[in-house]
Amino acid sequence: MSQTGFSAVYYKACTPGLSHECDGNSYLNSICYQFNTQLDNISEFKPNFQECTKKIVNLVFLFDGSGSMTKREFEQNKIFIEHIMTTLKNTSIEFAAVQFSSNPRTVFNFNDYKEKTALDKLWDEQHMSELTNTHKAIQFVLENIFENPTAGATPDATKVIVLITDGNPSDTDRKDSIKRSNEKNIFRLIIGVKNVDIKKLQSLASDPKESNTFHIQDYNGLSGILENFNIDGSKTDRSENLTKEMSQTGFSAVYYKNTFVLGSVGSNNWRGSLYEAVGPKSEGREIQDPTLDKDSYMAHEKWDKHRLPSGRGTTVSPTSERGQDLCL
Repeated sequence: MSQTGFSAVYYKACTPGLSHECDGNSYLNSICYQFNTQLDNISEFKPNFQECTKKIVNLVFLFDGSGSMTKREFEQNKIFIEHIMTTLKNTSIEFAAVQFSSNPRTVFNFNDYKEKTALDKLWDEQHMSELTNTHKAIQFVLENIFENPTAGATPDATKVIVLITDGNPSDTDRKDSIKRSNEKNIFRLIIGVKNVDIKKLQSLASDPKESNTFHIQDYNGLSGILENFNIDGSKTDRSENLTKEMSQTGFSAVYYKNTFVLGSVGSNNWRGSLYEAVGPKSEGREIQDPTLDKDSYMAHEKWDKHRLPSGRGTTVSPTSERGQDLCL
């Protein structure tokens, strides 16, 4: 598409297929190129581009240290925890660990993980070998790990508990630890080992409870658990609230009076928007219609239905004879 009205004639072309990876997620944005009359690329810009943002995840391993397991099984807990921490060390996940039996005990907190002393403390941890007070342990994690500033939790992080146990709870939920966890949006994934009542363990898990509760026959099965669930809660968070991550700006385009307007079909939870780039430097702004519902695909429809003001005393209407459509 050509543009004139300035000291030089130049052309613009955009593609809505610019894919880039952000912490395990694929974003689909756009890149536009500006050419002179010799078709030399003189500049480029990325309208509505979403930079990579990392959502911190605070994950606590809450592992059973009751007397029903052998010393070897207790050590297999540690192997599993170290394996996950090593595998995910270059992600935005931060780790802490708590052993529980009759009473819970902090093994290492988020500050220990950041200071790289967590694994030493994990392997120094001794087997408690008493009861299985699971609800008491969950309450302990809430108060002493997630809500305790000295434990190093990030206030706005996604919070996760991975609970590993080989027995049913010995106690009752007198302090409503599950209700409090739900209220604070703490994701709970339960791994039951050996002869456990899976229904009782499901009551501890986050919804959907069946999908967030695993049952393995022995502690050897822990080694394969990592492949069966997604620990990184930031992925779910992003997929449910998309702003520019899947914008595909440039899906359609029009030029009118030195103003370049691009359709952005996937932005704002699939409501869509328009992106207005003005002048040879392509200084731009996003145009949204706040009355649209999710999945409305505003920029995929005829824009003259919305008659959005361009901000320059004109109305953008690509279906009129004044403009010209360009779909790539």
